[in-house]
Amino acid sequence: MTDKLTLPPVDMLPPDNIELYDHNIDPLEKKYGLSLIGRMPYKKSIDIKSSIVGIGFETLDRDTFNPNDTYELLAKSGVKWARCQTGWLKCEKEKGKYDFKWLDDIVDSLLKIGIQPWFNMGFGNPLYTPVEEYISWPHNHPGEKIPARVRGYVGEVPLYHGEEAVRGWKNYASALAKHFKGRVRHWEIWNEPNVIGTGKFWAFKNKTPYAELELEERVARCAADYTNLVKISAASIRTEIPEAKIIAGAVSNAAQEYVKELGAGDLPGCIDIFSYHLYNQSPEYFVREKLEFVKTIIKNPGRQIEFWQGESGKATGKCGEVNTLPTEYNQAKFITRRLVYDLICGAGLSSIFTVIDFKNYYLNGDDQYYGVINGNSMSPKLGYYALQAMAWLFDGIELAPDLFVSFDLPNIHQFSSKLNYRVITGSFRRQGIPLFCLYVPENMDLSMPPVSGEILFTIGKKENLRHPVIIDPIRRNVYAISHLEKAPRWTGGSGIINPVTIIDYPL
Repeated sequence: MTDKLTLPPVDMLPPDNIELYDHNIDPLEKKYGLSLIGRMPYKKSIDIKSSIVGIGFETLDRDTFNPNDTYELLAKSGVKWARCQTGWLKCEKEKGKYDFKWLDDIVDSLLKIGIQPWFNMGFGNPLYTPVEEYISWPHNHPGEKIPARVRGYVGEVPLYHGEEAVRGWKNYASALAKHFKGRVRHWEIWNEPNVIGTGKFWAFKNKTPYAELELEERVARCAADYTNLVKISAASIRTEIPEAKIIAGAVSNAAQEYVKELGAGDLPGCIDIFSYHLYNQSPEYFVREKLEFVKTIIKNPGRQIEFWQGESGKATGKCGEVNTLPTEYNQAKFITRRLVYDLICGAGLSSIFTVIDFKNYYLNGDDQYYGVINGNSMSPKLGYYALQAMAWLFDGIELAPDLFVSFDLPNIHQFSSKLNYRVITGSFRRQGIPLFCLYVPENMDLSMPPVSGEILFTIGKKENLRHPVIIDPIRRNVYAISHLEKAPRWTGGSGIINPVTIIDYPL
C-alpha cells in the first residue's frame, strides 16, 4: 500500500497480550508467503481530511462522564465526527434563560482536535414536561444515586405536555441554533423515537402514549407525532441556519413498520439525512436488506437524502440487557466489522457508541461499558486501537465497484460440499491505491478458527501494486505478500494469492 510505514509511538499500540485477544493466537503469524514488516501507523483526527468514522459523545446532558478525560486520546483516534446530545434540561434551568457554556466547551474542544460535532436534540425539561415519578425519585430512593435516565428526563416529548411546552421547545431550538451557527451544521431530532413507553425514549409522563390503542395504531400515531416534532424543530433551526442539515429517524434497528409510517407522511420532505441504529449480535445481520428497505421508503423527489448509521457498539462488561460475551477482543472485532460493512453499504457516516464507559447509567443503577476508553483507568481499550486503525485506513477511502475480489476454498472443483461459511468482501481505493477487505461474518462471541483458501482480485490495467501487503487492524500488524502469482512486481489485470488465511474480522 505504501513504500514506507511510519511506526507510531509504542504507547499508542495495543499491548502484546494473548489474554487481550481472548487467548486467540495471531492468525497470520508464520503463515506461508507473509513476512511481518511493521506495525500500522495512525493519524491524528486533525490530520485526516474526511471519513465516515464517528464516535458517540452522548449523555453529557446527564453528566455521565467528564469530557476532559477523553480529548487527549480522541485527538489521536482519527475519528472525524462526534454525536453530542444538547440537553434542554441542562441549558434552560429558568424559563427563557439559556446557559450554553457547558456545550460550548464540548463543541470547541472537539473542533480544536479536528472532530466535527453533530447535535442530537431530545428529551424533556421539568420546567415544561414535569414527571412526578422523576421529581419524587430521590425521596423514594433515599441514599441512592439518581440514574442518568431520570436525571435527563429521557423520553419526555414536549408535544404531549401542552402548548407551553411546545413553545418552550421551539424557543430552545431557535436559541441553540443561533448560538452554534457556524460551528454545528448537522442537527438530529430526538433519539430512537420508535422505542415507545415507560422508561423508553418516546413517552408521556414516563408512560406509553396512546396506551389504549392497538399496537399498529399506536405506532402510526407516534410516528405522525414524531414527524410533527421534526417539522417544528427544523423550522426553528433553519430560521437561524438556513443551510442546516436536518437529521431524522434515529430509529432502533431500522423498525420497519415505524419507518413505513414515517415514509407515508411528511418526514422525507423536510429532512436531509435519515439515521438508524444497529445493535445486532452480528454487525452484518440483514443490514444491507434493511438499508435498502429504508432507502425505498424514505424518498424525496426534490432532495437527495443521505443515510447515516448513527449509533452502534458492543459492551466490554455486563450492563443493561446485554446477553453476550462482553470482552475487549469481541468489541474490537465488532468495531472493525461495523465500520467496514457500513462503508460497503453506502452509509454516509458510521458512529461507534461510545467514547467512554458511563457510571450509573441504567434505571437499575448499572454502569455502561460500551466505551472505547475504560471509565475507571481512563486508558484505551483494544476497541480504541481498532477504531484508530480503521480511521487511518478510511482516510481518503472510497468505494471502488470497478475492482473485484473473491475468496474460495482449496480444491474448488472437487465434487463435495464446501464448509458452511460465507465471506464478506469489499473493494475500495484508498488515496488512489486498490484496497480490498475480506472476512467471515461469524457470531461475534465465537472464536472462529482461521479459514485457508485462495484470493482472486482484479485491478485496473494502469494500476500498480508495488508492495502489496496484508493489514491486521486489531493486532496492528502489516505483512508483505511474497506469493502473488506475478510477484514481485504487479501491474494491472487479475492476481491470485494462494494460500491465504481469513478470519472473523476484516483483513
